[in-house]
Amino acid sequence: MNLLEVFIILGSIVGSVLFSGGVLWMIFINWMTGFTALGIGSTVIVITMLVALIYYMWEVYHDGEKH
Repeated sequence: MNLLEVFIILGSIVGSVLFSGGVLWMIFINWMTGFTALGIGSTVIVITMLVALIYYMWEVYHDGEKH
């Protein structure tokens, strides 16, 4: 497991926690703060998904050969 795979795993965990925590915070405590956490969590999830997509596409198609 290399550093990029660790980044993808941690990014998905952090993004999911921020997203779900933001939803709960928005419902129960403060609307604006929860919405900010939800937005940050969504951003982290989207960036992590794009990095994972590019990384795994590169893993499959690099050097012009399929595995």
